[in-house]
Amino acid sequence: MSENLLILGTIHNSLHHTDTALSFLREALVSARSRNEKSRQAKILKVTAEIFEESGQPDSAYQYLAKYCSVRDSVFSDQVSSRIASLQAQYELQEQATRNQQLERDVRIRELELGREKTLRYFMTIIILLTLIILLVLIIMYWNKSRDHRLIVQARDDLAREIEERKAVEKEREILIHEQQEALSKIKTLSGLIPICSNCKKIRNDQGYYEQLESYIMEHSDAVFSHGICPDCLKKLYPDFTKNRKKGGKTSK
Repeated sequence: MSENLLILGTIHNSLHHTDTALSFLREALVSARSRNEKSRQAKILKVTAEIFEESGQPDSAYQYLAKYCSVRDSVFSDQVSSRIASLQAQYELQEQATRNQQLERDVRIRELELGREKTLRYFMTIIILLTLIILLVLIIMYWNKSRDHRLIVQARDDLAREIEERKAVEKEREILIHEQQEALSKIKTLSGLIPICSNCKKIRNDQGYYEQLESYIMEHSDAVFSHGICPDCLKKLYPDFTKNRKKGGKTSK
């Protein structure tokens, strides 16, 4: 609205309709003030001051020029303030972005630390489990080895005891065999049918020859003969000796 009124005022000023141009400019100024359009107000005041200067009214031109400068300074101040506010907002945004980035970095670092701690705990758990498994395996191996050693020692002792028992039995058997051999070596028996002469009492050997009874028995046994003479044979063979012996016996009585 104020822009259109400013254009109409400028057109009437170019047509040298000064009053009409000023009238449109006043309406434009009122509209710009109602809308708080300071930059538009400054432009309208500047154009109005130029019209008063062209129309030979320096006082009015000075007044509007002073108003123009005041509004312009206000606009500049507003622009500066707006710029400062914009810069401040940008700075705050940058600060916030920096803080956000720092926070993200801290969060990331914390996540990495937590992940490292978790990984470290995982590896420590694995190491502990492996250590326990190794210890358990070593304990089982040691127990098995001790058991095997005990079994080996027991088996060795049993074997040694069995060997000693066998040695004792073998020794006893050897002694018994030796005793039996000695007994057998001392004992020889005659068995079976022995052909003997009914008259001279000679015995026929395996070769078919007759030999004395005592020779045959001594050959086939360990018996040894000591020759003597029985009383009947003594009477038969040595009758004189028997008579003399009887006489001597009676005399002695």
